[in-house]
Parts: sequence; C-alpha cells; structure tokens
Amino acid sequence: MTKPDASRKRVFVYGSLMTGLHNHHYLAEARRSGEATIAAGKFAMISLGAFPGLILDPQGATVPGELYDVDGDTLAELDRLEGHPRCYRRRLVYVTCEGNPVTALVYVLNSPRFQETLVPDNDWRAFQAARQATYGQA
Repeated sequence: MTKPDASRKRVFVYGSLMTGLHNHHYLAEARRSGEATIAAGKFAMISLGAFPGLILDPQGATVPGELYDVDGDTLAELDRLEGHPRCYRRRLVYVTCEGNPVTALVYVLNSPRFQETLVPDNDWRAFQAARQATYGQA
C-alpha cells in the first residue's frame, strides 16, 4: 500500500458508501486500497434507517469497512453527502488495511438525536442482509 500524495486523503467507509451499496457511486473517482477495519474499543454503529452512523463507544466492536484514497473534489462531495460538519464530522483514526496500520478520515455522527438501533458487531452489510431477510427491505 502506498501513501497517498498530498492532494489526496485516505477515507475509511463503513456503510452506504461501500462497494455495491447505494452511495458507492460517490467513490467512482477514488482509488480503493482494500478491506479495512477500525480496532475494537473506539466506536459503536447505529442504524439511522437507510444508512449507519458511528458514535464514540469505548466498548464498541471492531468496525469493518473499506479504505479509499480520494481527491479534493471527491472529499468535498463526501462532506456534502455526510452533512459535514453539522450531521457527521470527519475524524482522523487508525485503521488496519491489508495488515498495515494507517491513518484515515472517518465520518462520525455528531450527536445522535433520535431512537438508535445498535448494529450488531458494527457490521452494516450483515445488518442490511438480516433486515432484508426478515422484512424484505434494505
């Protein structure tokens, strides 16, 4: 894995921006580095309906996701999508990608204000699949 140049930023995605999910098209111009994780003890994931949010939680499970190198235009698009800094705020975190620890930006929910449903094991794909199997909706 190579370090991104100064004009690019690493972004860790864990929900609707992942490959095959409904907001992945925002990453069409990004370079995918691979599958990645945030270590346990940092965050819990909650469902906000069609998309998840991470909240600070020292008891949280490992967060699976994907790592991308994005240019400034893509980062600006992601900021608009995530409502940065009002709804979600970018936070610099350590992630592991292909066995290598790196720093990356992740969007963390600013302040949950609604009824939260915890996502078991912080795994949005598994949560979506279980919801589809149970209710016939994603």
